Parts: sequence; C-alpha cells; structure tokens
Amino acid sequence: GMRYGDNNMKIGFPLSRLDDIIVRHLMAMGEGDRTEDHTAAILWNASAWALTEEQIKEGKLPKELDDLRYRDEN
Repeated sequence: GMRYGDNNMKIGFPLSRLDDIIVRHLMAMGEGDRTEDHTAAILWNASAWALTEEQIKEGKLPKELDDLRYRDEN
C-alpha cells in the first residue's frame, strides 16, 4: 500500500533519498524479486526527482533538498 500522504510531492523529497530508493528497486529487479512493482517505483521516484529539481530551481522548494554528495564537488 501507499506509505506516503496524498500531497507528499508538494513538500519535496531529499534527492539522496530518491536516489537510494531507485537503486534499491533496480537491484531488486536485477535479483529477480517480484514482490513489488519495481518498474513503477523507479518511474515514480524518477518523476519525483525531476519535479523536485525543477521546483528547487524555481525557488518553490528549499535548495537543501538537493543533498547529493557528488554535487558538492562542482
């Protein structure tokens, strides 16, 4: 079932969390796990990532949500 609220997209997600979730689902798919719809989860989290990045750039969400460590190098 859904473990998040109806309006959770509006508050955004830390990008590191979305990254972790996408990787977890990719690994589960690669291992043949069929207990969840991993493809749907990957697509949803990738969409949340894109929306979060866009809204950070527009100043609608806090820049702190872009907490990816590798971005600190740039």
